[in-house]
Amino acid sequence: MRTKRSKQATKIEEARSQFERWLIKNGLKQKEAAELLQKGARQIQDYAAGVSQHTGKPVYPDYATRILMRLIDEGLRPPEPWPEKFEGLHAALG
Repeated sequence: MRTKRSKQATKIEEARSQFERWLIKNGLKQKEAAELLQKGARQIQDYAAGVSQHTGKPVYPDYATRILMRLIDEGLRPPEPWPEKFEGLHAALG
């Protein structure tokens, strides 16, 4: 009888890309990863496949995305995006 861990290990071994391995390891769905990494669904699909659906060329996450992936791996919360309105900033700066 296989355990849950061995099923996950099998999925990781069968993954198409490092990104897909990362998804499985962290228990994320593509939609969740898109939100966390602030990427579109198509970009996440390309990362998971390791190949662009449009061009057929290899696709890898950029450096900033890989840093966010590492933060998530380490259990840290990704930083919030910059606020569009800096409430009170102008008053504080005088």
